[in-house]
Amino acid sequence: MHMNATQVAASDANRYTNLGISLYDLGNVREAKACFKKAIEIKPTSAEALCCLGDALLSEEREAEAISCFQLAIEIDPKYTHALNRLGVALELQGKTELAVLCFRKALNIEDKLPEVHCNLGDALNALGKKDEAAACYQKALNIAPGCTQARNQINTFQIN
Repeated sequence: MHMNATQVAASDANRYTNLGISLYDLGNVREAKACFKKAIEIKPTSAEALCCLGDALLSEEREAEAISCFQLAIEIDPKYTHALNRLGVALELQGKTELAVLCFRKALNIEDKLPEVHCNLGDALNALGKKDEAAACYQKALNIAPGCTQARNQINTFQIN
């Protein structure tokens, strides 16, 4: 099988991204970030590598940098629901809850079967005092994934209050 230079570069970028994901999962955030940056250097249009770098930065509470990564990933792939979700999480951490709600809703408009995004939207709506809407989001998450602990815990909190 013969590959051209572009295919090799893309393949290497994917390898660095996959290695970075493995390192991140093992808790080695510093090395994971280096892999994601190398993947981006090889393939600047890798929305996945940008999103993964954003996740790593977010784990270090570097929200502003993470937001930039998520925004670039979304510019490359406007339907990348994971990047939209993570952008919403980062914005909410910065206290920009209404903008976070927009990101979560946009992700759900693309793909409605994402329990994590329904929960994140519920959390944001709850923070805005929209309890009924939040409860509906948690219920949707449970309808999709009956074992969703985050949704179940939040529903139980509503029932207690």
